[in-house]
Amino acid sequence: MKKFYFLFLIFLISLTFAQTDTIPIVKCKGLDCTWGEFVKTLQRVIRAMLIFGYWIAAIASLVGAFMVMLGGYNRAWLDQGKRLMVDSLVYYVILLLAGVIFDLILDFLRPKLFVK
Repeated sequence: MKKFYFLFLIFLISLTFAQTDTIPIVKCKGLDCTWGEFVKTLQRVIRAMLIFGYWIAAIASLVGAFMVMLGGYNRAWLDQGKRLMVDSLVYYVILLLAGVIFDLILDFLRPKLFVK
């Protein structure tokens, strides 16, 4: 249950990062939203979540590196630091793949203009 709360918190924080001063999360006003605007909204939210995840992975790898450097003779710190660095590297690769997959899916769902 704690993981669910953590993921929900990350989702809420990423929504605040998805909105900038010039580009809001949802651009349409009222009921005149199109499918393209909905896909762009999903794209902004997913990209904000991925950027937030990149920062988490970077901080986790830095913490792991400090644990390895400062571990010294403490074998538990060395093992935990190495495991944290490897896990954050795997997390980073998964985030990169998720970004590519979501961009491909959302590009496929975006409405196309058929010009003859």
